[in-house]
Amino acid sequence: MERNNKNSSSSRRKSRNNSKRNGANLKKNFDKKKKNNQKNYVLTEQDKADNEAIKALRLNKPECPMCHEPILEIATCLADPKTGKPVHFDCVLKKITKEQNLLENEKIIYLGKGRFGVVVFENPKDLKHFQIIREVEWETKDTKADWRNEIASIYSQVH
Repeated sequence: MERNNKNSSSSRRKSRNNSKRNGANLKKNFDKKKKNNQKNYVLTEQDKADNEAIKALRLNKPECPMCHEPILEIATCLADPKTGKPVHFDCVLKKITKEQNLLENEKIIYLGKGRFGVVVFENPKDLKHFQIIREVEWETKDTKADWRNEIASIYSQVH
């Protein structure tokens, strides 16, 4: 009986080793297939055009008219009301904060669609409940900047 136990334990070890090898082989085969699929993938003309448009957009780093630094992430910008050019969100926020005479508990928040609000928090620790004192419209509702249309069209083509 002891002899059978030894054989059965050695056969278990062999089967474990074989399963490890099989697992390693499966991973190798999967990696080969993945690599082959990447090699065989051919870009369509539309894919190439999309890639070129994205590259051009990334290379085009306009200058912020307020701080004169390059705009690295144009999707987070607001449009200048006079020129329509992109402006850093933080630059707009700083300008509005300087222009508004804020009282002790008042703060500027972004309301959306190019509008900011001067708000009062009844409890400064509770940021969920506030009252809008006045609105500051930075971008007009009727106009849409050309650079936004360009971003939207490229984004919709790619995704």
